[in-house]
Parts: sequence; C-alpha cells; structure tokens
Amino acid sequence: MIDEHIWRHGVSSTTFTAFQAYGLPSLRCIDEGIPPSGRFDYAIQTPGSGILMPEKNLLELIKEKKIATLVTHDGCSAVKLYMEEHSIRSKRPDTFAVTWAEDIARKASIGHRHIPIRMLDRPHNRHIARVTYYIGTQSFSWKTIPYMPQGFNVSRRHLSVSDAQKAARMSFEIAIGPEGFLDFIKAEQGCQYIFIAVGDKFGSFSTEVLMAELGEITASMEEKAIVRGLSK
Repeated sequence: MIDEHIWRHGVSSTTFTAFQAYGLPSLRCIDEGIPPSGRFDYAIQTPGSGILMPEKNLLELIKEKKIATLVTHDGCSAVKLYMEEHSIRSKRPDTFAVTWAEDIARKASIGHRHIPIRMLDRPHNRHIARVTYYIGTQSFSWKTIPYMPQGFNVSRRHLSVSDAQKAARMSFEIAIGPEGFLDFIKAEQGCQYIFIAVGDKFGSFSTEVLMAELGEITASMEEKAIVRGLSK
C-alpha cells in the first residue's frame, strides 16, 4: 500500500497546494472515486491519467496545458488494460502505475502523487458511477452541485474529439463490466447508463455539439445508454 502523503520529485503537499492556488492543473484519471485536492482543485481527466495515450502525445498535453502534477491511484482499470495490451505481468497494477507515472513526471519535470485505495470515494472493488460527465467547460465538478449523481469525468475541452470519445466509451464499458453495474443493468428492465454533456451555451464546446459527439458512440450501445445535456 502506498501512503497518500508520498510526493514525488520534491513536490511536497505545500508546493502542490501552491500550484493549485496559481491555477495550474493536475492530470488525473476519470475515476469517480478520486477526491478533490483542496480548495483550488483544477484537474484535466483522462483514463489512467494518460497511460493509454501515446507517450509523445501525453508529454505534449502536459506541456500545452501547463500540468503541474500527475495524479495516479490504486485500482485503476486503465492501468490494468494497458498492462494486458502490453503483456506486462512482472508487477502489480498499483505498483506499475507508480513506476509509469514517475517516469512520465521525470520526463515532463512535474510532480507526481499517488492515491491509495482507502482514499478513494468508492468501494475498493467496485465502480459505482451512474453517469459520465463529458465536460466541455473550463471547469466543472458534480460534487459542488446538490443531488448530482457520482460519475466518471472526461475533460472533453482539453482532449481531441477522438480521445474524449474513447474515454467516454471506456467509462461505459467499466460501468457495465464486472467491476461496475453490469448485474444491476441486466436485472432492471429499462435501466440505462447516462452520458451528460456539460457545455457552453454557444460555440465549439456547446452542449449541443457535445451531445452530438456522444450520440456517435451511444448509437452502437443497443439502447443501454442515453445522452442528456447541461449548460453552464
């Protein structure tokens, strides 16, 4: 188990808070259980904190978005998928997540933080997200809005259309898979997973545009998912 106060590359919790105060974002996973980092929380979220992206693209994203800290966590489904795709069996997924992130953080000259399973706001072996927030606004947190359901977060505004759509599709596959709500969705007639497009009222990141992007991926989901919109 990795302690939550381990900070890599000389980035202490005090320094991390200072980064947040100056508005520099962290790069995190889409996992619904990741807790906020504090008052100045600002995150860009993609599966596995970018582990599924080509390394060159990931380093470019970190530089372009001025990422200050790479945040990984125990129990990451994207890390498990990466290890399966690359036939990596020499390490446990949680250990590999730290090794991978430390390497990326060193190359990008940023900090790294790893969140242990006990700090996640969800059961240790189960995803409980009922929705995926497909976020086209500069910032959004369902945790700040009363009665909003717990969900995965995909930072569409900071990702390409294809990367964001892949992330959204992956969130759905996790939700209905063995670590998600698969049994519940099968048992309840008419129960559907929900994608919520969080967009601007107008422009290229409008709710209407984002809903159309989500519609492209839900078309093949056999009515197991629906798309809804929310404008800020």
